[in-house]
Amino acid sequence: MGNNDSNDLDQALEDPMPGRRQHAILNRRGRCWVLLLVTALVFLANAVVPPHLMDDVDAVQAQIARNMLQSGDWVTPRLDGVPYLEKSPMIYWMMAVSFRVFGVHDWAARLPLCLSCMLLCWTLYRFGCWAIDEKTGFYTGVTLATSTGLYLFTRILIPDAIVTLTISIAIWSGLRLLDDDAINPQRWSAVLGAAVGTGLLLKGLIAALFPVLTLLLFMLLSREAFRSESWRRLHLPMVIGACIVVAAPWHILATLRNPPYFDFSLKSAPGQYHGFFWFYFINEHLLRFLNLRYPRDYNTVPESGSGFSIWSGCSRGRSISPVPSSLNTTQRQEQVERT
Repeated sequence: MGNNDSNDLDQALEDPMPGRRQHAILNRRGRCWVLLLVTALVFLANAVVPPHLMDDVDAVQAQIARNMLQSGDWVTPRLDGVPYLEKSPMIYWMMAVSFRVFGVHDWAARLPLCLSCMLLCWTLYRFGCWAIDEKTGFYTGVTLATSTGLYLFTRILIPDAIVTLTISIAIWSGLRLLDDDAINPQRWSAVLGAAVGTGLLLKGLIAALFPVLTLLLFMLLSREAFRSESWRRLHLPMVIGACIVVAAPWHILATLRNPPYFDFSLKSAPGQYHGFFWFYFINEHLLRFLNLRYPRDYNTVPESGSGFSIWSGCSRGRSISPVPSSLNTTQRQEQVERT
């Protein structure tokens, strides 16, 4: 009895406001459930509604995943029996696993992307909680979940939203490592390396370039780059090792199964085959960046993204509009011409 009284007294002294702390925990849990509900309604509920898979990118990606599942070859993506070496394979792997679990359906092809968007919103929620406060993190997650741009990227089977998730995790991990009060730094180093490696399997070198350059810029602006202690806290061998473990096996296997192994030519022509290494690294990365890719590339991303969020019209008292301002201007001009 005396021990219980003593323990109660110790707890009261350690936590003079237990009611307020319990209320904060309930608020945190409540916000997590609200965020989960919002993201589920936005992404999961809309995964089963039209439009279905389109004839362009959607059908290509889903068919490649289906071919992987049927052939058992998870290294070389193929379309109509022809090696499709343009893109990284992880989006195909995710869809193929979904097909195996749920069957070959259009909604099953969209499901991995929708779940990744939900995880992206939760990641930014936790990022905001850590960086600023819990309320800021909650509004960050909800704002992203209700943004038109992210929703539109779940209606087409491209891995960009998932790449955003890996970049966000990598940047968050890097910032946590640079924190003086970092807990379990080696774990966050492994998470950073794994996130970069996963990004490589989703989008190629650009998925590693963005977080690395962002963290380097932050370190330069905050002068962390000039402190040896900051570099030690990053545990770079752990970061590089985790990245290699995640990303290297597929790149090595794809190179070995699709020779010639090393072709550094900067030109190609009809009927010439240079192998995986040339097509993936030289053609799809270097020559695409220089606008010299063979065959010639085409632009698919709008120049202006001003209306990609339903929140973009809230500033300065403007009405909320999900339509880009450039489209509004065009529509007004057409109305004037008709009248």
